[in-house]
Amino acid sequence: MEASAYNAYVIARDTNPERVKTMWPTFQNYLEDLVASLVGDTRAGKAAALVPEPARGTVQHTIEKMFEKKKTCHECSLAAEPGARRGVTKFGCRECNVPVHTECQAKHITRCINA
Repeated sequence: MEASAYNAYVIARDTNPERVKTMWPTFQNYLEDLVASLVGDTRAGKAAALVPEPARGTVQHTIEKMFEKKKTCHECSLAAEPGARRGVTKFGCRECNVPVHTECQAKHITRCINA
């Protein structure tokens, strides 16, 4: 935006040099007048009412030890390429009832919220 203001100053200076020299001897003077004219005489009004955010993901996804035997992590199996070794874990998401690594918790919650 400053480049646009400078271009306007150069055009004004070239088209009407005498008037610009008296009103705005420097670009800084021009810029201050420009800002003052854009802002004008504004006063802080009443604060806008805060709108509550919509309830997203109201179900809490908690990762805890759920299984006695290790199972394939749901997120690792979704992300792994065919034939790749998938991670195993005894932890899982209580709400979704799927095995999930604690390291994959953030990906799992994001996937559940966006689904």
